[in-house]
Amino acid sequence: MEQETKEKWLSASAPRMTKLVCANCGQEVDLLYPSVDHHPSVCPSCGIPCLFFSWKDQLVQIVPGDAPDALRWMIDWAQQELNELEFVDILVAFDQIGACLSSRR
Repeated sequence: MEQETKEKWLSASAPRMTKLVCANCGQEVDLLYPSVDHHPSVCPSCGIPCLFFSWKDQLVQIVPGDAPDALRWMIDWAQQELNELEFVDILVAFDQIGACLSSRR
């Protein structure tokens, strides 16, 4: 299975796939369907606390305990203060910033 990232705290599925490789245990996880849920979850294989969500046509796993501190703090804040739609709004805004920066290269 193709995997987009190799970070210990981050994993992403191949485009249009529901399976990804857990960033912690390396086991294949089938999430069955895309999700915008930003609430805490766990890997079904190893049980590590993580966040699963879909972005564009890929599924993403973030392991907050291994993520950079600033990202972990932002995730904690988002889980306490935002609903799913507000979380998606933030992702869209970051994507727009990235697209703007990429278009200027």
